[in-house]
Amino acid sequence: MTNAINCANTVAAAAPHVPVFHTATNKRSNTIFNPTEIARINNGGRGASSGLSENKNPYGSQYHTILEHENVKFVKANSRNSESLFETMTEGRVYVTVGGNDLLKITYYDEQNKRKKQIDLNHPHKGIKPHVHHGYNHNENDNSKGATGLLPKEKKMVEKVERIWYNHINKKQ
Repeated sequence: MTNAINCANTVAAAAPHVPVFHTATNKRSNTIFNPTEIARINNGGRGASSGLSENKNPYGSQYHTILEHENVKFVKANSRNSESLFETMTEGRVYVTVGGNDLLKITYYDEQNKRKKQIDLNHPHKGIKPHVHHGYNHNENDNSKGATGLLPKEKKMVEKVERIWYNHINKKQ
């Protein structure tokens, strides 16, 4: 419990506007949040394990959810300065970042809930569209040629995401 208290005190010092109570524990880092914060915390840039990004933004403050279907969450950045989605608190989560009505990217996470690959949908890389980058930062695990085309499983995910998204958009009109 001392470790959890130290983590809570660290979060409180870094983000004094975030009230910290001893009512719930994040299973990955022992960071303690009150129930209101737990309901609000759902996605953000780096910092899923600590509750704060490298730029001291509270987890969940940089994106908002547009749509959720099974393990796929469609999110939109709250500003142009929002950090990329590097970590998640939800095991098995896949994020789809949207801009307006456009699908921008699909982000996958590893067993430690850290980004492992990203499918870029809205721009080509060396003539490949869509394409996949592999790695936490962006492309450090790409092969020597850089980004790759999609594997059959990734193509199915893109088709699923497009079907869900465009059904959602058509219902709104």
